[in-house]
Amino acid sequence: MKRTLVVFLLVSLILSACAPESPPASPAAFDTTPLPTAPAAPPTERATATTPPTEPPAETLPTETPPAPTATPRPDDGILLGAIRWDGWFGGSHYVKNLFPEEWRYRLPFYASVLPDGQVEMASDSQAVMDQEIAYAAANGIDYWIFLMYIVRDEQGNPLGEEQVGWKANEMNLSRQYYLSSPYKQMVKFALMLQVQGYVDADGSGHNFGEHNWNFQLEEAVAQMQEPSYQTVLDGRPLVYFFLWGQDVGKIWGSWDAMRQKLDGFRQYAQEQGLKNPYIVAMVFSAEEGARAVTELGVDAVTSYSGGFIPGSYDNTADYTYYDYNAQAQADRALWESFRAAGLKAVPVASMGWDPRPHRDDIFGYGGYTSGPVVERAAPEQLAAHVLEAVEWMWTYPETAEPQTVIVYAWNELSEGGWLVPTLEEGDARLRAISEALLNR
Repeated sequence: MKRTLVVFLLVSLILSACAPESPPASPAAFDTTPLPTAPAAPPTERATATTPPTEPPAETLPTETPPAPTATPRPDDGILLGAIRWDGWFGGSHYVKNLFPEEWRYRLPFYASVLPDGQVEMASDSQAVMDQEIAYAAANGIDYWIFLMYIVRDEQGNPLGEEQVGWKANEMNLSRQYYLSSPYKQMVKFALMLQVQGYVDADGSGHNFGEHNWNFQLEEAVAQMQEPSYQTVLDGRPLVYFFLWGQDVGKIWGSWDAMRQKLDGFRQYAQEQGLKNPYIVAMVFSAEEGARAVTELGVDAVTSYSGGFIPGSYDNTADYTYYDYNAQAQADRALWESFRAAGLKAVPVASMGWDPRPHRDDIFGYGGYTSGPVVERAAPEQLAAHVLEAVEWMWTYPETAEPQTVIVYAWNELSEGGWLVPTLEEGDARLRAISEALLNR
């Protein structure tokens, strides 16, 4: 999730460490009418959902309330499109405050509100918010979400809290829990992203969170993979992502072979529970790391988390380097091609942007993102065109793009600059542009 080399606890490249702050109020003034029961969609159609908030948030941003998703089935565009989720926006999260400064409020999601006194309320962890997210995604061609798993527990299975590990790891799972409890979850399927369950210190020493946490992750993943709304590919194989992303699993678990044995055990356990052999896609930095993951870990395919790296974009360590969105799209295309040239099976990822400057002031004790690339905010039509490029690449090279799916970074990486979730300022313009592009290609 993160492009920084900082490693912190479970997925250091994903999380920014934050100093404690008083929690924001529980979900912003978020009013929604109940979603109707989704109609059964015919084989050639995908059902869509309804209802945005019925009252505009109390704020002063220029805002267009997103139109209500239609209650009729959306035509099937024939494309399996997934979106990565990062769910650090729960009530009481330190991360939400990165979006509170005026210059970043254009990224506030639809469930936030700016109060008359200028304060911001924002919390994603409610059933109403999740049901509304499902409605937006289903109405605009998002077929599945990818949820990261955050399993940090003691040996008895009790989640470790902020007092023990320094951050609210278990709360990062709240949106996934609300998804699983939603009566509308069949409208947008889901896949899981496994974690390595460890980290490497700045001094190069590796640490893992114990065999028990790997086993807890394995058991929870396989149980949820049996959900009817779980995403499968290639005639029923559960689609599973694995966040490798530059982590030296040899240091974390003693050897790459030890990590291979864990993934093999995961496959075996899934099949013992009646599932088909999981199709595991490693998220990697490069084709070189991807080749090692296939050869030494036995993964089926590779992809990236946040897209390709713009050449030279990290050379200046004293300040940011600015690029237009075309540079990011070109870096993504180069990454897809590098996977193909290496003979790897791959899932093309399309980045929706990269601008992590909300972290730059180190407001909450996070020391990263003070330099590196900043990609200009793209117009919805640019994002849609890039997603369509990924789809066309997938269709052009079916042997490489074996699982025949495209993913986007991201649904809600709001502080890093990659998002599709409707916002107070843009409404659902990004989603609608992508939906229209895919339907009208």
